Amino acid sequence: MRVLLSDINAFLFEKISEGDFVFALEKMGFEVEGKRKIGEGFERILPARVLEVERGRINWVKAKVDGEVLDVSTTDQVNVGEVLLWADVPPKRFGERVSMGMFLSEEELGLTEKSERLARVSDPENYKKEFLIGDVLFDVYITPNRPDLLGVLWMAKEISLFLDLKFKGLEIEENASQKFDFPIEILTEGCDIYTLRLIRLKKGETPIEI
Repeated sequence: MRVLLSDINAFLFEKISEGDFVFALEKMGFEVEGKRKIGEGFERILPARVLEVERGRINWVKAKVDGEVLDVSTTDQVNVGEVLLWADVPPKRFGERVSMGMFLSEEELGLTEKSERLARVSDPENYKKEFLIGDVLFDVYITPNRPDLLGVLWMAKEISLFLDLKFKGLEIEENASQKFDFPIEILTEGCDIYTLRLIRLKKGETPIEI
């Protein structure tokens, strides 16, 4: 099972560290098989807006990064106006031209095992949150007798009990009402009480799959 440290901390009033997480899981009898920090290995990761594309065997892109226009090479197909993730790596020379930095895929970020395209940024102001940059992703082996821990909420609750931390639980906004916009007909005379909960879901962006 893959677990983000931020998802565990979302259910705890007191945030835990990577070491706390590993300590708690291993003392509880579960193996942490590996971990990786999203974006590790890159000193700077910034959003880069594509201004121009010169297509060829190698595509040369003029991209605006932190107010500066840079030439960046890529073999991926990109379009003007797209916002990509750019990493500050040493310049690379191709003949007489020099590529400044590189564009990143979700694979290079550490989000997925394999990615066939560059990462596209939908919210440049919150790109770190969008791509979980700086978060820690753990691979945890859950034994067959504890299927309840295959959910982040219950894993966080178990850790909170083990480390004696206060557990938040889910924050659900409830507005109880007896007003319904559809008819209800009870056909059984012996029904002494009838209850109904209507749950309305809001539209939203699908989060990154981990």
